[in-house]
Amino acid sequence: MASCIDQYRYEILLKGSFKECNDYIQKNSKSIVEISPGDEILDGIMIIGVPPIYMGFNEDNVLFPFTKPCYGTHVLKVSMDEYMEGTKKMRSKTGDNKENKENKEIKEETEKKGILSKLKFW
Repeated sequence: MASCIDQYRYEILLKGSFKECNDYIQKNSKSIVEISPGDEILDGIMIIGVPPIYMGFNEDNVLFPFTKPCYGTHVLKVSMDEYMEGTKKMRSKTGDNKENKENKEIKEETEKKGILSKLKFW
């Protein structure tokens, strides 16, 4: 089940254009990371927007632009504890992913076979 930003405790710092939100993050963060559209920053929370997209880090919080269709773009502030909990959920989900298990099984099967069976065009 996909997550929702409303499941996290956050504070809206600014409502504005995407550029205004990015500028705010750059000016009010000690450390900045550039992220790509579609990146999942919290469990089930993906970023949409026009690159460059900045995510800012301070000692005790994380700032990022969040666009909700029909509501516009906001700069959200999430506590570092909340952010770490959300990323922990993401990591545990990817570790238990069914596709990862299937890929491991296929890899083990092909390792047991000879080189000719590994070639896809045969």
